[in-house]
Amino acid sequence: MKTAGFMARMDDLLNPIVVKELRQAVKSRIVMAALLLFLLLQLGILLLILVFGEYRSANTVNLYAGRKTFEVLQGILLGTCMLLIPVYAGVRLAAEHSDTNVDLLFISTLRARAIIAGKFEAAIVLILLIFSACAPFMTFTYLLRGIDIPSILLVLGMDFLAVLLGTQLAIFLGAIPANWGLKILLGLMGLGCLIMLFSMTMTSSISLLEVGLG
Repeated sequence: MKTAGFMARMDDLLNPIVVKELRQAVKSRIVMAALLLFLLLQLGILLLILVFGEYRSANTVNLYAGRKTFEVLQGILLGTCMLLIPVYAGVRLAAEHSDTNVDLLFISTLRARAIIAGKFEAAIVLILLIFSACAPFMTFTYLLRGIDIPSILLVLGMDFLAVLLGTQLAIFLGAIPANWGLKILLGLMGLGCLIMLFSMTMTSSISLLEVGLG
C-alpha cells in the first residue's frame, strides 16, 4: 500500500504535458527515424575515418586524429539537435496555438506556465536521448589522441546549453499569437538565429580544443 501511495504521489507530480509530448514523440516515426539515421551516420563516419585515416598506417602517427574526429562528430551532433529539437518543439506549440486548435489550450486546467514548462522539459528529454546516443562515439575519440576527457565533457556541456537556448527561442516564437504569414516570418528569423548560434558554438568549441583548457 505504501508503494502504491508513493507511486500515486509521484504520478501526480508529473507534468501531463511532458507525458503527452513524450508519448507522441515515441509514436512519431520522424523522431525515431531521425535517431536511427543519426546513429548510423555517426557509426559510418567513425568507421570511414578509422579505415581511411592517416593513423591506419604504422609509419605515421597523427597526434590530432582524435580532435579532428571529435570536431566532425560534434558538428553532426550539434547540427542535428539544433535543427531537430527546437523546430519540433516550436512547430508543435505553434500548431496547438493556432485558431483551429486554440480551444484545447483554454479548456485545460493547467496554467500557461505549466504548459510551457512541459514543452520545454519534454524537449530536454529528447536532447538527452540524442546526446546519450552520441556520447559513446565522441568518447571513443579520446583513444585516437589529440583530445582529453575534460575537454570532451566541457564541449558537450556547451553544446547542451546551446541547444537549450535554441529550444527556448523556438518555444517563445511558437507561443506568439499571430497569423500564419507572421508565423512563417518568425520561423525564418528563428532559423537564422539557430544557424548563428550553431556557428558561434562550433567556432568557440573548436578554438577551445585547439588552444586547450589552460
